[in-house]
Amino acid sequence: EVRAEDPPTFQDMREALEARQRRDRAVQAFAEKVEELSALAFESGDLQEPAQVLNLKILKTGFFDREGATVEAEAPYAELIANRRFRDYVFSAEVLEEGLNSDVIEPEEGRAVVVRVRERKAAHPLPFEAVQEQIIATMRRERGARQAEALGKKLLKELQEGGAAGSIAAREALSWENRSQVQRGTRDVPPRVLERAFSMDRPAAAQKTMELLPLANGDQAIVVVSGVHEGKTLDKYTNSEIARLYDFHANVRGALHFSALQNALEQDADVRKF
Repeated sequence: EVRAEDPPTFQDMREALEARQRRDRAVQAFAEKVEELSALAFESGDLQEPAQVLNLKILKTGFFDREGATVEAEAPYAELIANRRFRDYVFSAEVLEEGLNSDVIEPEEGRAVVVRVRERKAAHPLPFEAVQEQIIATMRRERGARQAEALGKKLLKELQEGGAAGSIAAREALSWENRSQVQRGTRDVPPRVLERAFSMDRPAAAQKTMELLPLANGDQAIVVVSGVHEGKTLDKYTNSEIARLYDFHANVRGALHFSALQNALEQDADVRKF
């Protein structure tokens, strides 16, 4: 059975259309203001002119370090300071050393700022009491990482000598996962494990390839590859799949050529800062 549906009337859609129109106009207006702010910040020797022209407020933070730590219990604009992208701009050579205005930073959608360093303090040693807990936590983490590595090497040797992975994991209260048909784009396997698995030697028939892999959090993972399934050769792809592959590689080549052209233009350009 096929049932025809009447299209909605303009009155039915009016509220949604108005909201979409307002949103589109706001996005366009915001983009234009960001572009204007970027130009003014680049041309100005301070933040006064951009603030006056665009009717913006100049806000002031307290002192903070490269990791976002502040010296005030309730630091103003702590959420902004916690943003890694914002701090990277603040501690860049242009902003920190040369005293220039930053480029426009968008820490989140719909929000844009320009930052300028008004005062800086040289790094200095902190009293032991201020960093005692941090030192203890670091030492525990490093000690735990060393213990995990030692245990990982021991268990890897057991596996290489024919031990059963499931039994070893149960004995040590560890987790063990078996996966089949894993591809490079598989999403439910940790990226670091996936990358290592595809870089390991291909196992011989009825054999396994095993490696110990340190993880970013200090843990250790044992990666075991028991077999490799051949990917599809070109003659196994459909015409539409081949067309998509050609389009993908054309886009990659175009991006590489554009990047090379951009780098060449930047190398030949004569830029003066005022």
